[in-house]
Amino acid sequence: MRIGTEQLTVDSYFLIPKSHEEVMSILEQAGLTLEEYFQLPGEERKILGWDEQQVNRDGTFTFPTDRQVLAHTAEDVMVPADREYRMHDYFIDKETGLQLPLTTNLTAPNLKPLSAGPQTYEIRNISGNPLTVPIERLLCVVDVLPLDRLYIPSQKKIGQFHQQTRGVIALGSLAA
Repeated sequence: MRIGTEQLTVDSYFLIPKSHEEVMSILEQAGLTLEEYFQLPGEERKILGWDEQQVNRDGTFTFPTDRQVLAHTAEDVMVPADREYRMHDYFIDKETGLQLPLTTNLTAPNLKPLSAGPQTYEIRNISGNPLTVPIERLLCVVDVLPLDRLYIPSQKKIGQFHQQTRGVIALGSLAA
């Protein structure tokens, strides 16, 4: 049962994955296998496998086709202890209200109670062509959901993305 909605926008900092060929070339030069690459800490994987990019001077960003782009919310989010937020899986155009061919957060749409700071979008352009849009027009609707009890996290349950920092998109650790 939804008890409200929030609207989140997109910040100007993006991470774009390098192509498979680029990553393989970098790994070959470094003497690493693909398996070893995936065992590296998130920050090292980010340096080797991702490119940082800012919004264009005119305020637009071009989303490549069929590649996941990471970005932050422009807003710092603070989810109350008695709520959970669920991000819709697409962006809408803030001016027209139309759904854009940009999916988001298909694998991680929930913002858990007490999550704080800018939240990370996983954006994929499904239009079949590169898509250039003014980022100020990208809007993600978030459903505010009640919890049946107050959330009190234990150290074991606090996830690696609980507290996020603006301008630093973490890839996380694959090793458990």
